[in-house]
Amino acid sequence: MIGEYVGLTPRDYSIEASTELKQDLSIDASRVFFSNESKIQTNGFKLTVKADKFYSDNVEIYSFLAGAKAPLETDGISGGVVDIKAKVAVGHLRVNLRGQNGGDGLDGKPWDIRAATGGAGRGGAHDCARASVGGIGIGGPLKCWCTRNPDNGGAGAAGVKGRDGSRAGRGGNSGALLVEIQEKTEFVVEPFQTGGLAGVPGKGGPGQLGGLGGPGGDPSSSECSGSSPGPEGKTGDKGIDGANALDGNVESLCISIGQGEGKCQAK
Repeated sequence: MIGEYVGLTPRDYSIEASTELKQDLSIDASRVFFSNESKIQTNGFKLTVKADKFYSDNVEIYSFLAGAKAPLETDGISGGVVDIKAKVAVGHLRVNLRGQNGGDGLDGKPWDIRAATGGAGRGGAHDCARASVGGIGIGGPLKCWCTRNPDNGGAGAAGVKGRDGSRAGRGGNSGALLVEIQEKTEFVVEPFQTGGLAGVPGKGGPGQLGGLGGPGGDPSSSECSGSSPGPEGKTGDKGIDGANALDGNVESLCISIGQGEGKCQAK
């Protein structure tokens, strides 16, 4: 539960149950209570606390769950800023700012059709005539011969290059933590910061399969030699893998307890 005690003097503000921020939250009150071992997930939004007295009952503030990942082809979100300033603070606070991991790239999509089939070979041709018998001019047995042998089939077209994979998303930066408590008190802050990991780039897709060889030409008769289908076309080259991305950076960390005012400044 998040609540403000508007009618009380001094004005109080409390978070008494685990909560998740949907936008930046700025708290400015005399007393601020984070209680019941609550967990506050910032989702990279800015959390600002300004108070005379700040109380934390073993509360954890964190940006994202471990392993949180951006959508495909998208950079990870930064862990944001947690900025706490108070005159006096009591209790135990854990702050875990991690950048969101970058999204993975997409693999190049395979081709769903082959390259064009080669052309058919030209058919053969033959001729026939009857031989004379005894020179009298009476038709004899039919005799045929090949006038043109058939051509082999044409080669299939070469396949085109595979589609490229897409880039990986960059890891989000850790986020910045600024804690400034003016007076020395019994207050412990456990900070943890890490940049998000880069995503995995997409793999280049396979090259398109070459076209099938065209059929050989029809011999047209037994006197002509046979023909062969054409050779398959060459398969296209593999697509290019997507570009690698960088991991997120670790941002500012400033914890000042009992050193007065103005030691930690938000950027």
